[in-house]
Amino acid sequence: MSLRARLVVVFVIVVAALVTSVALVVGNQRDFLIDQIDTELRSAGRLARVGDPIVVPEVRPFPEPPTDSAEVGPISDLFVGIMRPDGVLFVLSQGQLLSDVPAVDIEQLAAEGDASELAATRPGVPIEPFTTGALETDERFRVSATPMSDGNWAIVAQPLGETDAAVNRLLLTLAIGSLLVVLALALAMWWVVRLGLRPIAAMTRTVTAIAAGDRSQRVETAAATTETGRLGTAFNDMLDQRDAAEDRLRQFVADASHELRTPLTSIRGYLDLSLDGGFGEHQRDDVMRRIRSESRRMHDLVEDLLLLASLDQGRPLRSDPVDMRVVADDAASDAKAVQPTRRIEVEVDESSPPLVVQGDDMRLRQVVAGLVQNAIDHTPADSHIVLTVRHDGDAVELAVADDGPGMEPEAASRVFDRFSRGDPSRSRQGGGAGLGLAIATSIVQAHGGTLTLHTEVGNGCTFRMRVPTAR
Repeated sequence: MSLRARLVVVFVIVVAALVTSVALVVGNQRDFLIDQIDTELRSAGRLARVGDPIVVPEVRPFPEPPTDSAEVGPISDLFVGIMRPDGVLFVLSQGQLLSDVPAVDIEQLAAEGDASELAATRPGVPIEPFTTGALETDERFRVSATPMSDGNWAIVAQPLGETDAAVNRLLLTLAIGSLLVVLALALAMWWVVRLGLRPIAAMTRTVTAIAAGDRSQRVETAAATTETGRLGTAFNDMLDQRDAAEDRLRQFVADASHELRTPLTSIRGYLDLSLDGGFGEHQRDDVMRRIRSESRRMHDLVEDLLLLASLDQGRPLRSDPVDMRVVADDAASDAKAVQPTRRIEVEVDESSPPLVVQGDDMRLRQVVAGLVQNAIDHTPADSHIVLTVRHDGDAVELAVADDGPGMEPEAASRVFDRFSRGDPSRSRQGGGAGLGLAIATSIVQAHGGTLTLHTEVGNGCTFRMRVPTAR
Protein backbone atom coordinates (compact mmCIF):
# COMPACT_ATOMS: atom_id res chain seq x y z
CA MET A 1 0.00 0.00 0.00
CA SER A 2 1.36 3.41 -0.93
CA LEU A 3 1.90 6.16 1.60
CA ARG A 4 -0.84 8.24 -0.02
CA ALA A 5 -3.32 5.38 0.37
CA ARG A 6 -2.26 4.93 3.98
CA LEU A 7 -2.88 8.61 4.67
CA VAL A 8 -6.36 8.32 3.14
CA VAL A 9 -7.10 5.29 5.33
CA VAL A 10 -5.88 7.16 8.41
CA PHE A 11 -8.06 10.14 7.45
CA VAL A 12 -11.15 7.93 7.09
CA ILE A 13 -10.43 6.23 10.42
CA VAL A 14 -10.04 9.56 12.20
CA VAL A 15 -13.28 10.91 10.68
CA ALA A 16 -15.14 7.74 11.68
CA ALA A 17 -13.70 7.98 15.19
CA LEU A 18 -14.80 11.61 15.46
CA VAL A 19 -18.35 10.81 14.28
CA THR A 20 -18.57 7.89 16.70
CA SER A 21 -17.24 10.03 19.55
CA VAL A 22 -19.75 12.79 18.83
CA ALA A 23 -22.60 10.26 18.71
CA LEU A 24 -21.51 8.70 22.01
CA VAL A 25 -21.10 12.05 23.77
CA VAL A 26 -24.44 13.38 22.53
CA GLY A 27 -26.23 10.12 23.34
CA ASN A 28 -24.74 9.95 26.85
CA GLN A 29 -25.61 13.58 27.53
CA ARG A 30 -29.18 13.07 26.29
CA ASP A 31 -29.57 9.97 28.48
CA PHE A 32 -28.16 11.86 31.47
CA LEU A 33 -30.59 14.75 31.09
CA ILE A 34 -33.56 12.46 30.54
CA ASP A 35 -32.57 10.41 33.59
CA GLN A 36 -32.66 13.60 35.65
CA ILE A 37 -36.14 14.40 34.35
CA ASP A 38 -37.30 10.83 35.03
CA THR A 39 -36.05 11.10 38.61
CA GLU A 40 -38.03 14.31 39.14
CA LEU A 41 -41.11 12.80 37.56
CA ARG A 42 -40.94 9.72 39.78
CA SER A 43 -40.64 11.94 42.85
CA ALA A 44 -43.67 13.94 41.77
CA GLY A 45 -45.63 10.79 40.96
CA ARG A 46 -45.29 9.51 44.52
CA LEU A 47 -47.70 12.24 45.66
CA ALA A 48 -50.51 9.84 44.68
CA ARG A 49 -51.15 7.57 47.70
CA VAL A 50 -51.76 3.93 47.13
CA GLY A 51 -55.35 2.74 47.84
CA ASP A 52 -56.96 6.17 48.25
CA PRO A 53 -59.06 7.32 45.31
CA ILE A 54 -58.28 10.85 44.27
CA VAL A 55 -61.41 12.95 44.21
CA VAL A 56 -60.82 16.37 42.79
CA PRO A 57 -64.03 18.34 42.71
CA GLU A 58 -64.43 21.00 40.11
CA VAL A 59 -61.35 19.93 38.13
CA ARG A 60 -61.67 20.42 34.44
CA PRO A 61 -61.35 17.58 32.03
CA PHE A 62 -58.87 18.08 29.27
CA PRO A 63 -59.04 19.13 26.45
CA GLU A 64 -62.04 21.31 27.38
CA PRO A 65 -60.94 24.90 27.92
CA PRO A 66 -60.62 26.10 31.50
CA THR A 67 -63.43 28.07 33.04
CA ASP A 68 -63.02 31.57 34.35
CA SER A 69 -63.09 30.20 37.89
CA ALA A 70 -60.24 27.72 37.24
CA GLU A 71 -57.28 28.10 39.53
CA VAL A 72 -54.17 29.54 37.94
CA GLY A 73 -51.31 26.96 37.86
CA PRO A 74 -47.90 27.39 39.49
CA ILE A 75 -44.98 29.04 37.72
CA SER A 76 -43.37 25.85 36.46
CA ASP A 77 -43.30 23.52 33.46
CA LEU A 78 -44.77 20.55 35.34
CA PHE A 79 -48.04 18.94 34.30
CA VAL A 80 -50.04 16.83 36.78
CA GLY A 81 -53.24 15.09 35.84
CA ILE A 82 -55.56 12.12 36.40
CA MET A 83 -56.67 9.80 33.64
CA ARG A 84 -59.76 7.72 34.25
CA PRO A 85 -60.14 4.19 32.87
CA ASP A 86 -62.46 5.59 30.19
CA GLY A 87 -59.59 7.72 28.84
CA VAL A 88 -60.75 11.10 30.15
CA LEU A 89 -57.78 13.19 31.35
CA PHE A 90 -58.41 15.65 34.18
CA VAL A 91 -55.90 18.41 34.79
CA LEU A 92 -54.80 18.79 38.42
CA SER A 93 -52.02 21.25 37.82
CA GLN A 94 -50.68 22.86 34.70
CA GLY A 95 -47.60 25.10 35.09
CA GLN A 96 -47.79 28.53 33.61
CA LEU A 97 -44.61 27.81 31.57
CA LEU A 98 -46.42 25.13 29.61
CA SER A 99 -47.85 26.01 26.23
CA ASP A 100 -49.35 22.57 25.65
CA VAL A 101 -50.06 19.31 27.47
CA PRO A 102 -48.93 15.75 26.76
CA ALA A 103 -51.01 13.68 24.36
CA VAL A 104 -51.63 10.63 26.56
CA ASP A 105 -54.41 8.08 26.04
CA ILE A 106 -55.40 4.90 27.82
CA GLU A 107 -54.26 2.72 24.92
CA GLN A 108 -50.78 4.15 25.17
CA LEU A 109 -50.68 3.40 28.90
CA ALA A 110 -51.88 -0.11 28.21
CA ALA A 111 -49.06 -0.47 25.66
CA GLU A 112 -46.48 0.64 28.23
CA GLY A 113 -47.85 -1.82 30.81
CA ASP A 114 -50.98 -3.87 31.54
CA ALA A 115 -53.17 -1.38 33.43
CA SER A 116 -55.34 -3.94 35.19
CA GLU A 117 -52.35 -6.04 36.26
CA LEU A 118 -50.45 -2.99 37.49
CA ALA A 119 -53.46 -1.68 39.36
CA ALA A 120 -54.00 -5.04 41.05
CA THR A 121 -50.41 -5.99 41.84
CA ARG A 122 -48.43 -2.74 42.00
CA PRO A 123 -50.70 0.18 42.76
CA GLY A 124 -48.72 3.33 43.41
CA VAL A 125 -45.61 2.06 41.59
CA PRO A 126 -44.97 4.12 38.45
CA ILE A 127 -44.22 2.40 35.17
CA GLU A 128 -41.07 3.26 33.24
CA PRO A 129 -41.23 6.87 31.98
CA PHE A 130 -41.80 7.25 28.29
CA THR A 131 -41.73 10.00 25.68
CA THR A 132 -44.80 11.21 23.85
CA GLY A 133 -45.89 14.18 21.80
CA ALA A 134 -48.03 17.20 22.63
CA LEU A 135 -51.68 17.60 21.93
CA GLU A 136 -51.57 20.71 19.75
CA THR A 137 -47.89 21.50 19.04
CA ASP A 138 -44.80 19.55 17.97
CA GLU A 139 -43.32 19.68 21.47
CA ARG A 140 -42.30 16.46 23.18
CA PHE A 141 -43.05 15.41 26.79
CA ARG A 142 -41.51 12.97 29.18
CA VAL A 143 -44.36 11.21 31.01
CA SER A 144 -44.45 9.20 34.24
CA ALA A 145 -47.67 7.28 34.84
CA THR A 146 -48.60 5.66 38.16
CA PRO A 147 -51.52 3.18 38.41
CA MET A 148 -53.81 3.71 41.36
CA SER A 149 -55.99 1.32 43.33
CA ASP A 150 -59.20 2.86 42.02
CA GLY A 151 -58.23 2.21 38.39
CA ASN A 152 -57.21 5.79 37.63
CA TRP A 153 -53.75 6.83 36.47
CA ALA A 154 -51.71 9.62 38.01
CA ILE A 155 -50.00 11.42 35.14
CA VAL A 156 -46.92 13.59 35.70
CA ALA A 157 -45.20 15.09 32.64
CA GLN A 158 -42.49 17.59 31.80
CA PRO A 159 -41.63 19.01 28.40
CA LEU A 160 -38.32 18.09 26.70
CA GLY A 161 -37.86 21.41 24.97
CA GLU A 162 -34.93 22.58 27.08
CA THR A 163 -33.37 19.13 27.02
CA ASP A 164 -33.66 18.92 23.25
CA ALA A 165 -32.26 22.45 22.91
CA ALA A 166 -29.29 21.63 25.16
CA VAL A 167 -28.60 18.41 23.28
CA ASN A 168 -28.91 20.19 19.94
CA ARG A 169 -26.49 22.91 21.09
CA LEU A 170 -24.07 20.27 22.25
CA LEU A 171 -24.44 18.43 18.96
CA LEU A 172 -23.87 21.63 16.99
CA THR A 173 -20.81 22.52 19.07
CA LEU A 174 -19.28 19.08 18.67
CA ALA A 175 -20.12 19.03 14.97
CA ILE A 176 -18.40 22.38 14.43
CA GLY A 177 -15.39 21.27 16.49
CA SER A 178 -15.17 17.98 14.62
CA LEU A 179 -15.45 19.78 11.31
CA LEU A 180 -12.58 22.06 12.30
CA VAL A 181 -10.53 19.03 13.33
CA VAL A 182 -11.27 17.32 10.02
CA LEU A 183 -10.34 20.46 8.09
CA ALA A 184 -7.12 20.79 10.09
CA LEU A 185 -6.34 17.12 9.46
CA ALA A 186 -7.05 17.53 5.75
CA LEU A 187 -4.75 20.57 5.59
CA ALA A 188 -2.06 18.65 7.48
CA MET A 189 -2.35 15.72 5.07
CA TRP A 190 -2.19 18.07 2.11
CA TRP A 191 0.89 19.69 3.64
CA VAL A 192 2.50 16.28 4.23
CA VAL A 193 1.72 15.22 0.68
CA ARG A 194 3.08 18.46 -0.74
CA LEU A 195 6.28 18.51 1.31
CA GLY A 196 6.79 14.77 1.64
CA LEU A 197 5.26 12.76 -1.18
CA ARG A 198 5.86 15.12 -4.07
CA PRO A 199 9.64 15.30 -3.47
CA ILE A 200 9.68 11.52 -3.13
CA ALA A 201 7.82 11.19 -6.41
CA ALA A 202 10.38 13.53 -8.00
CA MET A 203 13.18 11.40 -6.54
CA THR A 204 11.55 8.30 -8.00
CA ARG A 205 11.49 9.88 -11.45
CA THR A 206 15.12 10.92 -11.10
CA VAL A 207 16.20 7.45 -9.93
CA THR A 208 14.31 5.90 -12.83
CA ALA A 209 16.13 8.20 -15.25
CA ILE A 210 19.48 7.34 -13.65
CA ALA A 211 18.69 3.62 -13.87
CA ALA A 212 17.86 4.13 -17.55
CA GLY A 213 21.40 5.41 -18.13
CA ASP A 214 21.29 9.16 -17.55
CA ARG A 215 24.05 9.40 -14.93
CA SER A 216 23.99 13.22 -14.99
CA GLN A 217 20.59 13.41 -13.27
CA ARG A 218 20.44 14.69 -9.70
CA VAL A 219 17.60 14.98 -7.21
CA GLU A 220 16.09 18.42 -6.67
CA THR A 221 16.62 18.88 -2.95
CA ALA A 222 14.07 20.58 -0.71
CA ALA A 223 14.87 22.55 2.43
CA ALA A 224 17.62 20.98 4.49
CA THR A 225 15.36 21.13 7.57
CA THR A 226 12.99 18.50 6.11
CA GLU A 227 13.50 14.75 5.96
CA THR A 228 13.07 14.72 2.18
CA GLY A 229 15.60 17.54 1.86
CA ARG A 230 18.18 15.63 3.88
CA LEU A 231 17.34 12.46 1.94
CA GLY A 232 17.81 14.25 -1.37
CA THR A 233 21.13 15.73 -0.24
CA ALA A 234 22.35 12.34 0.97
CA PHE A 235 21.21 10.73 -2.28
CA ASN A 236 23.06 13.31 -4.38
CA ASP A 237 26.17 12.85 -2.23
CA MET A 238 25.89 9.10 -2.76
CA LEU A 239 25.67 9.60 -6.52
CA ASP A 240 28.67 11.93 -6.49
CA GLN A 241 30.68 9.44 -4.45
CA ARG A 242 29.62 6.63 -6.77
CA ASP A 243 30.74 8.61 -9.79
CA ALA A 244 34.01 9.46 -8.07
CA ALA A 245 34.53 5.81 -7.13
CA GLU A 246 33.79 4.71 -10.69
CA ASP A 247 36.20 7.34 -12.00
CA ARG A 248 38.87 6.09 -9.60
CA LEU A 249 38.14 2.52 -10.65
CA ARG A 250 38.41 3.38 -14.33
CA GLN A 251 41.62 5.28 -13.66
CA PHE A 252 42.92 2.36 -11.60
CA VAL A 253 42.16 -0.10 -14.38
CA ALA A 254 43.75 2.21 -16.95
CA ASP A 255 46.86 2.69 -14.81
CA ALA A 256 47.14 -1.02 -14.05
CA SER A 257 46.74 -1.82 -17.74
CA HIS A 258 49.39 0.76 -18.61
CA GLU A 259 51.80 -0.56 -15.98
CA LEU A 260 51.28 -4.13 -17.14
CA ARG A 261 51.46 -3.26 -20.82
CA THR A 262 54.93 -1.77 -20.54
CA PRO A 263 56.73 -4.95 -19.33
CA LEU A 264 54.54 -7.14 -21.53
CA THR A 265 55.43 -5.07 -24.57
CA SER A 266 59.12 -5.29 -23.71
CA ILE A 267 58.98 -9.06 -23.19
CA ARG A 268 57.02 -9.59 -26.38
CA GLY A 269 59.40 -7.36 -28.36
CA TYR A 270 62.50 -9.13 -27.09
CA LEU A 271 60.98 -12.54 -27.81
CA ASP A 272 59.84 -11.57 -31.31
CA LEU A 273 63.24 -10.15 -32.20
CA SER A 274 64.99 -13.15 -30.71
CA LEU A 275 62.85 -15.61 -32.65
CA ASP A 276 63.19 -13.59 -35.84
CA GLY A 277 66.97 -13.59 -35.48
CA GLY A 278 67.22 -9.93 -34.65
CA PHE A 279 69.86 -10.55 -31.97
CA GLY A 280 73.23 -12.10 -32.34
CA GLU A 281 74.57 -14.92 -30.24
CA HIS A 282 76.57 -12.51 -28.12
CA GLN A 283 73.37 -10.54 -27.25
CA ARG A 284 71.28 -13.52 -26.14
CA ASP A 285 72.35 -13.35 -22.48
CA ASP A 286 71.51 -9.64 -22.29
CA VAL A 287 68.11 -10.26 -23.88
CA MET A 288 67.31 -13.00 -21.38
CA ARG A 289 68.38 -10.71 -18.55
CA ARG A 290 66.08 -7.96 -19.79
CA ILE A 291 63.19 -10.39 -20.20
CA ARG A 292 63.73 -11.72 -16.68
CA SER A 293 63.84 -8.15 -15.30
CA GLU A 294 60.60 -7.16 -17.02
CA SER A 295 58.87 -10.38 -15.97
CA ARG A 296 59.89 -9.79 -12.36
CA ARG A 297 58.61 -6.25 -12.58
CA MET A 298 55.30 -7.53 -13.92
CA HIS A 299 55.20 -10.23 -11.25
CA ASP A 300 55.76 -7.66 -8.49
CA LEU A 301 53.00 -5.47 -9.91
CA VAL A 302 50.57 -8.38 -10.03
CA GLU A 303 51.49 -9.33 -6.46
CA ASP A 304 50.86 -5.76 -5.34
CA LEU A 305 47.48 -5.73 -7.06
CA LEU A 306 46.53 -9.03 -5.47
CA LEU A 307 47.57 -7.72 -2.05
CA LEU A 308 45.46 -4.59 -2.52
CA ALA A 309 42.49 -6.70 -3.57
CA SER A 310 42.94 -8.91 -0.52
CA LEU A 311 43.11 -5.90 1.80
CA ASP A 312 40.09 -4.29 0.14
CA GLN A 313 38.08 -7.45 0.76
CA GLY A 314 38.93 -7.23 4.46
CA ARG A 315 40.67 -10.58 4.68
CA PRO A 316 42.07 -11.04 8.20
CA LEU A 317 45.79 -10.59 8.85
CA ARG A 318 47.89 -12.40 11.41
CA SER A 319 47.62 -11.12 14.97
CA ASP A 320 50.87 -11.62 16.89
CA PRO A 321 52.81 -9.42 19.32
CA VAL A 322 55.06 -7.15 17.25
CA ASP A 323 57.80 -5.04 18.86
CA MET A 324 57.84 -1.84 16.80
CA ARG A 325 61.28 -0.89 18.15
CA VAL A 326 62.74 -4.07 16.62
CA VAL A 327 60.91 -3.34 13.38
CA ALA A 328 62.40 0.16 13.24
CA ASP A 329 65.93 -1.09 14.04
CA ASP A 330 65.75 -3.77 11.34
CA ALA A 331 64.45 -1.29 8.75
CA ALA A 332 67.28 1.13 9.57
CA SER A 333 69.90 -1.66 9.35
CA ASP A 334 68.55 -2.79 5.98
CA ALA A 335 68.67 0.78 4.67
CA LYS A 336 72.26 1.27 5.88
CA ALA A 337 73.21 -1.90 4.04
CA VAL A 338 71.85 -0.33 0.86
CA GLN A 339 73.42 3.09 1.45
CA PRO A 340 76.19 2.82 4.07
CA THR A 341 77.09 6.48 3.78
CA ARG A 342 73.59 7.79 4.51
CA ARG A 343 72.83 8.97 8.02
CA ILE A 344 69.93 6.90 9.34
CA GLU A 345 68.98 7.03 13.03
CA VAL A 346 66.40 5.40 15.30
CA GLU A 347 65.05 7.37 18.26
CA VAL A 348 63.12 5.56 20.98
CA ASP A 349 61.70 6.86 24.27
CA GLU A 350 63.57 4.65 26.74
CA SER A 351 61.21 5.55 29.59
CA SER A 352 58.13 4.32 27.74
CA PRO A 353 56.65 0.83 28.29
CA PRO A 354 57.28 -1.90 25.69
CA LEU A 355 56.37 -0.66 22.22
CA VAL A 356 54.41 -3.79 21.28
CA VAL A 357 51.31 -3.98 19.10
CA GLN A 358 49.09 -6.84 17.93
CA GLY A 359 49.41 -7.38 14.21
CA ASP A 360 51.02 -9.06 11.24
CA ASP A 361 54.78 -8.80 11.70
CA MET A 362 55.61 -9.32 8.02
CA ARG A 363 53.12 -6.70 6.79
CA LEU A 364 54.14 -4.11 9.38
CA ARG A 365 57.78 -4.63 8.43
CA GLN A 366 56.74 -4.20 4.80
CA VAL A 367 55.16 -0.82 5.60
CA VAL A 368 58.17 0.50 7.55
CA ALA A 369 60.65 -0.78 4.98
CA GLY A 370 58.61 0.85 2.23
CA LEU A 371 58.54 4.19 4.02
CA VAL A 372 62.30 4.10 4.56
CA GLN A 373 62.93 3.06 0.96
CA ASN A 374 60.61 5.84 -0.20
CA ALA A 375 62.72 8.35 1.77
CA ILE A 376 65.91 6.93 0.25
CA ASP A 377 64.55 7.03 -3.30
CA HIS A 378 63.20 10.60 -3.15
CA THR A 379 65.89 12.44 -1.19
CA PRO A 380 69.51 13.29 -1.93
CA ALA A 381 72.18 10.86 -0.71
CA ASP A 382 73.30 13.24 2.04
CA SER A 383 69.80 13.66 3.48
CA HIS A 384 69.17 12.64 7.07
CA ILE A 385 66.50 9.98 7.85
CA VAL A 386 65.15 9.55 11.39
CA LEU A 387 62.86 6.75 12.61
CA THR A 388 61.02 7.67 15.82
CA VAL A 389 59.08 5.18 17.91
CA ARG A 390 56.93 6.29 20.86
CA HIS A 391 53.69 5.68 22.67
CA ASP A 392 50.74 7.86 21.68
CA GLY A 393 47.86 7.15 24.04
CA ASP A 394 46.59 3.63 23.39
CA ALA A 395 48.70 3.27 20.24
CA VAL A 396 52.32 3.11 19.11
CA GLU A 397 53.47 5.73 16.63
CA LEU A 398 56.37 5.08 14.27
CA ALA A 399 57.47 8.10 12.26
CA VAL A 400 59.86 8.18 9.29
CA ALA A 401 61.17 11.71 8.71
CA ASP A 402 63.64 13.09 6.19
CA ASP A 403 65.08 16.53 5.53
CA GLY A 404 64.68 16.29 1.77
CA PRO A 405 62.99 18.74 -0.61
CA GLY A 406 59.45 18.03 0.63
CA MET A 407 56.33 17.99 -1.53
CA GLU A 408 53.89 20.42 -3.03
CA PRO A 409 50.45 20.41 -1.31
CA GLU A 410 48.71 19.16 -4.46
CA ALA A 411 51.11 16.25 -4.83
CA ALA A 412 50.92 15.48 -1.10
CA SER A 413 47.12 15.23 -1.30
CA ARG A 414 47.45 12.41 -3.88
CA VAL A 415 50.42 10.62 -2.41
CA PHE A 416 48.33 7.73 -0.99
CA ASP A 417 46.36 7.23 -4.21
CA ARG A 418 47.02 4.13 -6.24
CA PHE A 419 49.51 4.55 -9.07
CA SER A 420 50.44 7.96 -7.71
CA ARG A 421 54.12 8.83 -7.95
CA GLY A 422 54.00 12.09 -6.02
CA ASP A 423 55.80 15.14 -7.30
CA PRO A 424 57.07 14.53 -10.84
CA SER A 425 60.05 16.80 -10.14
CA ARG A 426 61.40 14.37 -7.56
CA SER A 427 63.64 11.56 -8.68
CA ARG A 428 62.27 8.05 -9.21
CA GLN A 429 65.27 5.88 -8.75
CA GLY A 430 63.15 2.95 -7.64
CA GLY A 431 61.03 2.97 -10.78
CA GLY A 432 57.94 1.66 -8.92
CA ALA A 433 54.38 1.61 -10.15
CA GLY A 434 53.06 3.99 -7.48
CA LEU A 435 51.38 1.36 -5.33
CA GLY A 436 53.74 1.35 -2.36
CA LEU A 437 52.06 4.00 -0.23
CA ALA A 438 48.60 2.79 -1.23
CA ILE A 439 49.50 -0.70 -0.01
CA ALA A 440 51.05 0.74 3.15
CA THR A 441 47.88 2.68 3.90
CA SER A 442 45.69 -0.38 3.37
CA ILE A 443 47.91 -2.51 5.65
CA VAL A 444 47.87 0.07 8.44
CA GLN A 445 44.10 0.51 8.14
CA ALA A 446 43.69 -3.27 8.29
CA HIS A 447 45.45 -3.06 11.69
CA GLY A 448 42.97 -0.38 12.82
CA GLY A 449 45.55 2.38 12.51
CA THR A 450 46.30 5.43 10.38
CA LEU A 451 49.10 6.55 8.09
CA THR A 452 49.50 10.29 7.54
CA LEU A 453 51.94 12.62 5.81
CA HIS A 454 53.22 15.97 7.08
CA THR A 455 55.29 17.87 4.56
CA GLU A 456 56.29 21.33 3.39
CA VAL A 457 58.31 22.36 0.39
CA GLY A 458 61.93 22.54 1.50
CA ASN A 459 61.29 20.98 4.94
CA GLY A 460 61.20 17.31 4.05
CA CYS A 461 58.50 14.70 4.64
CA THR A 462 57.33 12.91 7.79
CA PHE A 463 55.19 9.80 7.54
CA ARG A 464 53.48 8.84 10.82
CA MET A 465 52.14 5.32 11.24
CA ARG A 466 49.89 4.91 14.26
CA VAL A 467 48.85 1.36 15.23
CA PRO A 468 46.70 0.51 18.29
CA THR A 469 48.40 -1.58 20.96
CA ALA A 470 45.42 -3.99 20.94
CA ARG A 471 42.66 -4.51 18.37
